[in-house]
Amino acid sequence: MAANIANKVVNLSEHARAISSTDSGRMLNDCRDLAMRRLTGSLRDMLAQVEEDLFQMAEASYDREMQTVYLDLRGKAKEKWPSIEAAFRVISSSFSTAKCEVSWEALCSRLLCLHLK
Repeated sequence: MAANIANKVVNLSEHARAISSTDSGRMLNDCRDLAMRRLTGSLRDMLAQVEEDLFQMAEASYDREMQTVYLDLRGKAKEKWPSIEAAFRVISSSFSTAKCEVSWEALCSRLLCLHLK
């Protein structure tokens, strides 16, 4: 019985040494890159939804002036989206460093400022 238990014991210190600092650094970079790709994809999906919502609002509006406002806003969102996406990448990259210098509130504030310019 003691022999069966000994066969099921795993020495964790051997596994801890198996991952080098290079491997762990590469793994962390891969995770960060994956997260950035997914977040950027989510931003693109959000733009598509914003565009669709603004178009639907313009179609549903009976007021010609409001239709124009919605469609103009839709065009501005499309125009500024690449700069918003680029700013998101630059600002959020600071979250991957050991010393995080930007808060989520600051990130949102900066992205909003880009929209208002």
